[in-house]
Amino acid sequence: SSASMRTGALIIAGLVLVPLGGCLGWRVHLRRQVADAKEFCDAVRPEIESVHSASGSYPLEADPQWWAGRVVPALVRTQDFYIGRGTYFVLRFPDPSAFWDDVRAYDSRLNGWISYDGY
Repeated sequence: SSASMRTGALIIAGLVLVPLGGCLGWRVHLRRQVADAKEFCDAVRPEIESVHSASGSYPLEADPQWWAGRVVPALVRTQDFYIGRGTYFVLRFPDPSAFWDDVRAYDSRLNGWISYDGY
């Protein structure tokens, strides 16, 4: 009957659309997490630049004072998000929304954001 065909069509549509909607919602969530992590890194950069201006080199280790009073986003691991080499620094975090190039990083040598594979 047409009623059972309609019911079957609705069930099939639900089986396709519900997972698709869930995937799209998850992607939006991950992109928000990445944006939050980038904003956090951008917010601590002036602290790092201040040390560089005062001493002539970038710190070799992160200073928890850089993010004191700030909420640390879920993707930022404060124990290893900062790499300081004296002449440059990198701020990095994993990007779960990316399949390849799954690390986002701010590189002071480039004065910009890059993506690369592996943490």
